[in-house]
Amino acid sequence: MPLPPRAVIDCGTNTFHLAIAAADDPSNLLFSQRIPVRIGEGGFRTASIRSDRLARALDALRTLKETCWNFGVDDIHVVATSAIRDAGNRDAFLLAARERIGLEVTVLSGLDEARLIQLGVEPTCPPLPPDGSSASMTMDIGGGSVEFVVWSQPSDAPREFFSCDIGVGRLQDFGSPPDPLGTAGAAKFEAFLTAALAPVTAAIEAAQPVRLVGSSGSFETFADLLDCSLSDRTIARELPREPFHALAARLRTVPLEERLAMPGMAPDRAPFIALSAMLVEVVLDRLPPPATLWASPAALREGVLRAVARQGGLAAYMQTPHPTST
Repeated sequence: MPLPPRAVIDCGTNTFHLAIAAADDPSNLLFSQRIPVRIGEGGFRTASIRSDRLARALDALRTLKETCWNFGVDDIHVVATSAIRDAGNRDAFLLAARERIGLEVTVLSGLDEARLIQLGVEPTCPPLPPDGSSASMTMDIGGGSVEFVVWSQPSDAPREFFSCDIGVGRLQDFGSPPDPLGTAGAAKFEAFLTAALAPVTAAIEAAQPVRLVGSSGSFETFADLLDCSLSDRTIARELPREPFHALAARLRTVPLEERLAMPGMAPDRAPFIALSAMLVEVVLDRLPPPATLWASPAALREGVLRAVARQGGLAAYMQTPHPTST
């Protein structure tokens, strides 16, 4: 008799994601759902979760738990990232999730988040030479933070993990950029991003990655906008760089109303997509010129599913040492 499926709920800064997968095969995704919550909205300056955002988050958790019930899922793993881990009142959210919804939430550090993202993304990437001569970089754009991993194959080769507080919701909150962003709006972030990305830039200069692999989220929207849909949910897809740069330029110059009307645009990502494209271009500018751009359908939730399926589960995986971390 097959085991019942497992579920992961990723409580992100902008969006709560649900993924339900077969217990014996975490790559066999049975159902996914996302709910725009914006739990970090208006709270970055005060390092807190606003009461209206807390209420919205609990409503989303309740809805996602009911979805799990509909699929016969009792094994639900809930993780939280940047906005919640930084909030001084995060215990109020954790307590309410436990007592009112019946869900235990694990708050991930930035480095653990990067490790789990990599665990989900790496199996979707076409292999590079296994001698370690060619490095890759994984990038995950969140609302509160952006995670990076510099890695090469085989899978036990040393990796460098980074978590930078430059997520698009955080940039929106602190920078109050114009809409449309424009060249001048992007230039406002240049000095800040240069400083925040200094450790990542040093790792790029040392490893010279030949490809940038973006995890799900904004990169999936870029793929849809470029008519490169990630129809196979197990394999990353290369995105053409020149059309991407043209798309990024367009996203900087059109207002929200026009972005929402673009074929392939995810409505909940439209307010932040120009900032996401700006971040990708900033990183691409630091990579060697021949580097390619890829989008993976996997992200944190797939990594958590893979960790849960391992012996000892998520807790054991989290206790293993980082191969390398920054």
